[in-house]
Amino acid sequence: MGQRLGLEWLARPVARFVIDHPQAECDLFAGDLTVAALIAWSDMVNSAPDETMLMIAQDYEWLRREAQEDPWEGSILKLAVAALDEAET
Repeated sequence: MGQRLGLEWLARPVARFVIDHPQAECDLFAGDLTVAALIAWSDMVNSAPDETMLMIAQDYEWLRREAQEDPWEGSILKLAVAALDEAET
Protein backbone atom coordinates (compact mmCIF):
# COMPACT_ATOMS: atom_id res chain seq x y z
CA MET A 1 0.00 0.00 0.00
CA GLY A 2 2.65 2.48 1.01
CA GLN A 3 4.45 2.15 -2.31
CA ARG A 4 1.20 1.90 -4.27
CA LEU A 5 2.42 -1.15 -6.15
CA GLY A 6 0.17 -4.01 -7.22
CA LEU A 7 -3.00 -2.12 -6.43
CA GLU A 8 -4.84 -3.86 -9.23
CA TRP A 9 -4.59 -7.01 -7.06
CA LEU A 10 -4.36 -5.53 -3.58
CA ALA A 11 -6.92 -2.70 -3.54
CA ARG A 12 -10.02 -4.88 -3.18
CA PRO A 13 -8.78 -7.22 -0.41
CA VAL A 14 -7.07 -4.40 1.47
CA ALA A 15 -10.19 -2.21 1.41
CA ARG A 16 -12.28 -5.14 2.67
CA PHE A 17 -9.75 -5.88 5.41
CA VAL A 18 -9.64 -2.24 6.50
CA ILE A 19 -13.45 -2.13 6.66
CA ASP A 20 -13.49 -5.19 8.94
CA HIS A 21 -10.34 -4.44 10.96
CA PRO A 22 -9.55 -0.70 10.85
CA GLN A 23 -7.19 -0.76 13.83
CA ALA A 24 -5.30 -3.92 12.93
CA GLU A 25 -1.55 -3.62 13.37
CA CYS A 26 0.19 -5.02 10.30
CA ASP A 27 3.71 -3.68 10.60
CA LEU A 28 4.30 -0.54 12.67
CA PHE A 29 1.34 0.58 14.79
CA ALA A 30 -2.35 -0.09 15.31
CA GLY A 31 -4.19 1.04 12.20
CA ASP A 32 -1.08 1.27 10.02
CA LEU A 33 -2.67 -0.50 7.05
CA THR A 34 -5.72 1.75 7.32
CA VAL A 35 -3.48 4.82 7.31
CA ALA A 36 -1.58 3.61 4.23
CA ALA A 37 -4.82 2.68 2.44
CA LEU A 38 -6.40 6.06 3.13
CA ILE A 39 -3.33 7.85 1.82
CA ALA A 40 -3.47 5.67 -1.33
CA TRP A 41 -7.25 5.89 -1.77
CA SER A 42 -7.08 7.94 -4.98
CA ASP A 43 -5.07 5.16 -6.63
CA MET A 44 -7.06 2.33 -5.04
CA VAL A 45 -10.34 3.70 -6.37
CA ASN A 46 -9.21 2.97 -9.94
CA SER A 47 -8.96 -0.77 -9.24
CA ALA A 48 -11.68 -1.22 -6.62
CA PRO A 49 -14.07 1.73 -6.69
CA ASP A 50 -16.92 0.20 -4.68
CA GLU A 51 -14.73 -1.26 -1.96
CA THR A 52 -12.62 1.90 -1.70
CA MET A 53 -15.66 4.13 -1.28
CA LEU A 54 -17.05 1.76 1.37
CA MET A 55 -13.69 1.99 3.13
CA ILE A 56 -13.82 5.79 3.00
CA ALA A 57 -17.36 5.78 4.45
CA GLN A 58 -16.28 4.09 7.70
CA ASP A 59 -16.05 5.89 11.05
CA TYR A 60 -12.49 7.18 11.50
CA GLU A 61 -12.98 9.33 14.58
CA TRP A 62 -10.28 7.26 16.31
CA LEU A 63 -7.83 8.29 13.58
CA ARG A 64 -8.84 11.93 13.76
CA ARG A 65 -8.24 11.91 17.55
CA GLU A 66 -4.84 10.26 17.14
CA ALA A 67 -3.85 12.77 14.46
CA GLN A 68 -4.89 15.72 16.63
CA GLU A 69 -2.75 14.42 19.49
CA ASP A 70 0.29 13.91 17.25
CA PRO A 71 2.60 16.91 17.77
CA TRP A 72 4.43 16.51 14.45
CA GLU A 73 2.88 18.70 11.76
CA GLY A 74 3.75 16.38 8.86
CA SER A 75 2.83 13.11 10.56
CA ILE A 76 1.53 10.17 8.58
CA LEU A 77 -1.62 10.27 10.70
CA LYS A 78 -2.29 13.85 9.62
CA LEU A 79 -1.61 12.89 6.00
CA ALA A 80 -4.18 10.11 6.30
CA VAL A 81 -6.79 12.49 7.75
CA ALA A 82 -6.11 14.97 4.95
CA ALA A 83 -6.54 12.19 2.38
CA LEU A 84 -9.76 11.11 4.09
CA ASP A 85 -11.09 14.67 3.99
CA GLU A 86 -10.21 14.88 0.30
CA ALA A 87 -11.96 11.57 -0.41
CA GLU A 88 -15.11 12.63 1.43
CA THR A 89 -15.55 15.76 -0.70
